[in-house]
Amino acid sequence: MPAPVAYPGACPSNNAACQRNADAQTLAYIGQPNAAMVLMCQDTALAEALPEPCGISLSLY
Repeated sequence: MPAPVAYPGACPSNNAACQRNADAQTLAYIGQPNAAMVLMCQDTALAEALPEPCGISLSLY
């Protein structure tokens, strides 16, 4: 089975969300999906969209 192809990308220096997403993608690619999820859950919008993996209690809504 061939290895997955990864395409490098670059984020503008002032785009923290882009860099966070790229870092999370790298973490997932190297076998650290939990670390990637923790990083992505720092985004409030994503944390609200994915309450369970981000550790947010649904009772808060």
